[in-house]
Amino acid sequence: DIALLVLSERVSGAPIEVADGSPQTQQAVRLIGWGQDCPQKGCSTAPPRQLKQLDTRVLPAQDCPGIKGGGELCFAGTPTDTACYGDSGDQVPEGSHIGVDHIAVTA
Repeated sequence: DIALLVLSERVSGAPIEVADGSPQTQQAVRLIGWGQDCPQKGCSTAPPRQLKQLDTRVLPAQDCPGIKGGGELCFAGTPTDTACYGDSGDQVPEGSHIGVDHIAVTA
């Protein structure tokens, strides 16, 4: 997903730096996304109006049965705090930042 925003006034800030590699297991990261606010796929009829974030950590791939290897990453989650449908492809900042081409799976 991609969006182009046209702003009516200048904003200050720095662009997100993109890392040249993946984070290490147990490294603290922040998930940021526009995913659903409810846990079942399709349970939300409208996209969220606010960008959400979750501070979490990278888990070993074996902790996520859905991991297929390669560029996929596994993150810690809880029943109420996790990535959700619509969050795939979002960036995962960690000091510098992982590119949006990484796929995230939560445990």
